Amino acid sequence: MGDPSAGKLSLITPGPLSTRTPEKEPPAGIVRQTTSVLEPSHVVCSACAQELHKGMKTQPVSKASREINQRLQKVRSKIAAVIDTQEQRSSVLKEKCARVTSQKETKISEIEAAFAKIQAALDARKQRLLELVNESSAKNDKNLEHLSDRSKCYLSALKDLRSLLSWLEECGTDLDVAASGDVIAAQVGGFVGLSFYNLYHMVTDPASHDMSVFRSNIHIQDSVVSTFIQLVNMIGSDPDGHVVAFKTKERTLKMADDMYEPYIKDILLLEDGTLIATDNKNKSLKMAGVSEMGDPTLVRLHLKTEPWGVAKLQVNVIAVTGHQCVYIVTKTEELHLQSTVRTRKDYWSVTALSSINLALTCKFPPSIDVIDITGRKLRTIDTDVSGQPLFKVPQYVSSLYDKVLVSDREARTLTCLDQHGGPVFTYSGSPDQELTDPKSVCASKNGRVFLVEGGEVWLLTAEGKLVNKIITEVGGARAITEENGTLCVAVDGKGVAFYKVIDMNSV
Repeated sequence: MGDPSAGKLSLITPGPLSTRTPEKEPPAGIVRQTTSVLEPSHVVCSACAQELHKGMKTQPVSKASREINQRLQKVRSKIAAVIDTQEQRSSVLKEKCARVTSQKETKISEIEAAFAKIQAALDARKQRLLELVNESSAKNDKNLEHLSDRSKCYLSALKDLRSLLSWLEECGTDLDVAASGDVIAAQVGGFVGLSFYNLYHMVTDPASHDMSVFRSNIHIQDSVVSTFIQLVNMIGSDPDGHVVAFKTKERTLKMADDMYEPYIKDILLLEDGTLIATDNKNKSLKMAGVSEMGDPTLVRLHLKTEPWGVAKLQVNVIAVTGHQCVYIVTKTEELHLQSTVRTRKDYWSVTALSSINLALTCKFPPSIDVIDITGRKLRTIDTDVSGQPLFKVPQYVSSLYDKVLVSDREARTLTCLDQHGGPVFTYSGSPDQELTDPKSVCASKNGRVFLVEGGEVWLLTAEGKLVNKIITEVGGARAITEENGTLCVAVDGKGVAFYKVIDMNSV
């Protein structure tokens, strides 16, 4: 007889799958051992051969572990790639910020160096003037009080760099100082009537002037003279005037998807520094601004017809003239067409008389129409009280307080009227220089009138008197706008130039 324990052991001892046969339920107290994973090198207990387990699919733990590890490895590699990309972007931004900061610091250093040279020359001149005062006091007591007063004026003018140009305007020049005689008296007598114009021509045309006395008295160097010339050229203004315009930057309004070169008819500068421009040929209203990161932005609003004039109705609401219509546009980060107001005429330039009323120039017949924002015509301004035509070809219009400014291309005049057509003034230039090609006109909040005349920008008072030419040699100038001391000039084929307007009398 065999071993009686063999039967019991066979119930729990695994055997090969090929020889395994269904077993009966084990007696009470016997625990069946099973495995959840089928591996080729292992055997399983007989319970796994039952019908309940035949449909189950299993795989080795090692294989499942390998797949999980592979997936984890892929995730880790993707995370590393994302981190690397973000680090690259961060590096690019840091480099860009560093580059911009470096450029700004370089420009600031150059300006500070230029002013430092000028300040040194002024200090030398001040010292020389004080020496002259002392010498004169010893030689001639009766001139002491007069010389002392002159010295106080110079010391007051030299307190800071902001008074540089006004000091040059007032302090005079010693170009006419006599080589012999009473040098001190000649110096004092010579310090009269120096204009910005005289100093400019002195340093730009030294061959026609005796520079030796001037340089010996103030110990000025050629580099300082060159720096002054560069400042004058940077100003770009008429040296005779006291209102100057410093050019600060230029911006192009060309976009990648433009069909034609931009043809800017009119521009509008808003309080936040955003520039609105009508691109006539590309049937677009464009907006140039600056992003929060400091990068320049340029967006457009496509229109059905060629836009011409642009005016601000109220905050972030703009009126734009088109073919027999006026577009009402709202401004956010983009431009949005709010409505299209139909008109019976084609209008050119437009200005806002109020938040609901507009004044527009019309070529045929030559007139100014006043309409509301529904398109209803309120009145037409075309003749004076005697019935004579006021205009020939009224092109640009602007508001001056409660009045209307109109530049007439054919009549070559700038006319100022009240809102009912009453004449205020008509400016056609001076006997020495008449208007030949007046274009865009705009008025500032403090009553300054800016007029594009040929390749220049003229500044007039609110009464129609010429102050001076604040920008010269800007060929192709067409449209102009001003806001809070910043003047923008649209130049055909070159984009828009930005200027800072400064009244030297108020510095």
